Amino acid sequence: MVKRIVLAASCLALVATFASAQGFELEGRYWPASLTATVRVTGDHAEVPEDLSTIDLKNDLGLEDKNLKDWRLTLFTGPNSRLRVAYVKMDYSADQEVTRTIVFNGQPYTVGTRVLTKLNLDYWRYGWVWEFVGGRSSKVSFGTLLEAKRISVDAALSAPEVAPPVDEKKKFSATVPTVGLVLDIKPSQALNIFAEASGMSWGDRGHAVDGEAGLKLVLGSHLVLTGGYRYFDLEVKDEPDFAKLKNSGPFVGAALRF
Repeated sequence: MVKRIVLAASCLALVATFASAQGFELEGRYWPASLTATVRVTGDHAEVPEDLSTIDLKNDLGLEDKNLKDWRLTLFTGPNSRLRVAYVKMDYSADQEVTRTIVFNGQPYTVGTRVLTKLNLDYWRYGWVWEFVGGRSSKVSFGTLLEAKRISVDAALSAPEVAPPVDEKKKFSATVPTVGLVLDIKPSQALNIFAEASGMSWGDRGHAVDGEAGLKLVLGSHLVLTGGYRYFDLEVKDEPDFAKLKNSGPFVGAALRF
């Protein structure tokens, strides 16, 4: 019952936000990102040597770079503010014989073992931009970005050809607040140079950083073409375990404005 009430209230709030918005934008981006990822999961076996339990997901397990899709919905709530929801799904898989002995969650995978790897990450961002210098119609605008980042990670390693077959899994999810800055420079009505960065450090628990810069070409009243470069860095630690993931690279996209 409580969940239904919360869902109904959320829907009403969303409808009210759309009704009061001064416009909205739906954007899709193509992001051929370069991946760097390492993990250490010891479970109840913290005594495992670090060199065996620290796994490079590309070099040790064969994960490859992926072409990611980034979806964004932006509501313009005033001349100086906007709300944004963004989502990226990062799914990786590999099938490779390991060339060195590794240990994941206490389970050893010896040299020559065929290992199937899956790494799935869902990354949601719920943000509010307030440009206290300038605004949507200004040549230069600058302001703050407050975001809640929802991160869900699902990692699995299996060895189907050993006896008995091995299947180890680890899941993690968290919602973390971050703060950042945004900058927009508009040399003309058709061209927008933009940059933004947000992040937060949690001390010995890790950090998250997400930044991008690029150009927007405004074609008429409804179509916008986008291009630029993005950098994403996530580290989550629970000593002695950790997960580190970086994705970076150029992107292109298109948006519809209404």
